[in-house]
Amino acid sequence: MVRSNFGGNLRQLRKEKGISQKKLAEQLSISKSMLSRWENGKLYPQVIWIYEIADKLKVNPKELI
Repeated sequence: MVRSNFGGNLRQLRKEKGISQKKLAEQLSISKSMLSRWENGKLYPQVIWIYEIADKLKVNPKELI
């Protein structure tokens, strides 16, 4: 099984875009703590969220996974 580094990719792309956790969480209408759990690999989002995050960061969803 291939393991995704979703959380690390999310964190890196978010920082490259200069967006804070708070700002991205607001754009996604989720809590900052939920975003933090995703970035830390404690939780993984449903697939639909990957597309939403990619849209907000203006990246291809494949870059997140």
